[in-house]
Amino acid sequence: ANLTDADGDPECFACPAGLSCAGGGAAPAVCSPGTAAKPARDKCAMCGVGTHQPYAGSASCVPCDPGFFCPEGSSAQLPASCPAGFYNGNASTTLESLDDCVGCALGSFCAGGAAQPTACAPGSIAPSANMSACELCPKGHYAASRTACEECEAGTYAASEGLSLCTPCPHPLSSSSGDVTCSTCKEGFYLLDGTNGDPADIFK
Repeated sequence: ANLTDADGDPECFACPAGLSCAGGGAAPAVCSPGTAAKPARDKCAMCGVGTHQPYAGSASCVPCDPGFFCPEGSSAQLPASCPAGFYNGNASTTLESLDDCVGCALGSFCAGGAAQPTACAPGSIAPSANMSACELCPKGHYAASRTACEECEAGTYAASEGLSLCTPCPHPLSSSSGDVTCSTCKEGFYLLDGTNGDPADIFK
């Protein structure tokens, strides 16, 4: 403060709570929301993780309520939500802490937030835990389960991604394992029932 006493000398006062005093002749500054200051502080301190302060000019920060999350410097409480790949292990209650988030199991994905695990759709897999999305099986493969893709057997094919079954070829010799299409007959040949013949001689 720039006040003087009876002798005319400067008289300084302790900075009030909720304000910061940088010294010199500067007037006290009000702490902004998300910060606080105890008495006689030269600057306002950010609220720590797990606390918040919605009002300006406050002496202290207040703890977050259950079911909310407060990062450092919070001026408001945020609804607690799990990151992608995790979910609230107790769906019947509000999330108390991020420590309550549970990793998504194999064969399912977790989008995060309040979402519960979702099983992978046919043709897609989640081969590891904590996945935020399922992966499509590549061409020439099919989803044998929700956790693994396998090659199409000889005589079948998969022309596109994300299939749960392989398509049989018109002739059992016209495709190899993992093929994405069936071979067609060379000129001078036509398809017959049966499995005799060398595919290299018959198909192009």
